[in-house]
Amino acid sequence: MRLIINIDDLGLHPAVTRAVIDGAAKGLITSASVLANGPDLDDVAARAAYGAFDEISLGAHLNILRGAPLSNPSDIPTLLDRKGCFLGSYLGLYYRYTTGRLALDEVACEWKAQIEYLRDHGIKLTHLDSEKHIHAWPHLMALAQETARLHGISWVRRPLEPTLPFDWSRGAMKARLLRIWCANYSHVEINSTDAVWGIANQGAPTAAQFERRIADYGDAEIIEAILHPGSPEYGDPVLPASYGNLTVVGRWNQEKQALLNSGWPDMLRAKQITLTNFRDVRLPGRCGGG
Repeated sequence: MRLIINIDDLGLHPAVTRAVIDGAAKGLITSASVLANGPDLDDVAARAAYGAFDEISLGAHLNILRGAPLSNPSDIPTLLDRKGCFLGSYLGLYYRYTTGRLALDEVACEWKAQIEYLRDHGIKLTHLDSEKHIHAWPHLMALAQETARLHGISWVRRPLEPTLPFDWSRGAMKARLLRIWCANYSHVEINSTDAVWGIANQGAPTAAQFERRIADYGDAEIIEAILHPGSPEYGDPVLPASYGNLTVVGRWNQEKQALLNSGWPDMLRAKQITLTNFRDVRLPGRCGGG
């Protein structure tokens, strides 16, 4: 088994940037996904230019939910509120999507703008995923895979996470729904990991939690752990109002401590699990996931 420990939201806030650099230096974070429209993107790009992220893979954390767009607002009106920002509400965006008022060509336009913006800032992209896994909605997964192909990106996250049969928690229900939505999407030129971990059980990604779930992943060879650590400090900037109420902010420190201090290295050695990233992992003769 090979494990990619990927941090979402790099570029959102200095706290996330610190946590990624710290975790990568300790050899526990192997990958991160970058918000092109994140308030801390310029600092991430500057650090990348000086090699701060050379040991990990970086991807695009596609975002049509929070903040301001990178496209001309007049080109993507169905994605925006009256102030010209993304809606900031998952349910509001999903309702607009299910009622046919979200134009897929506008989604493709904004995703393209975000990928190009990251590359213009010197970010070398190995993979795509998205804020709240919105790219896994019906039809959007196919669009994400085609977007990746057009931009020469080899990996797209398919959030396939096994869940316990009698777990009716909100996280488990979300994981089941995402699995149903995206299970049948594959692309001959695009890779995906066999499974992911971190949707059903958010908050404290301990080594013991992962160890207890290993058997549930069966023959999965490559798993992506999706985590959201942060290292907030006094004097840090406040997130813009257009990002709404981010519950993950309250879990930043908890997730960081669980990742760095819960025995991950010992568990990985005992289970003979190899850490890797989206740049270095090789899948000869196999594409499209498990």
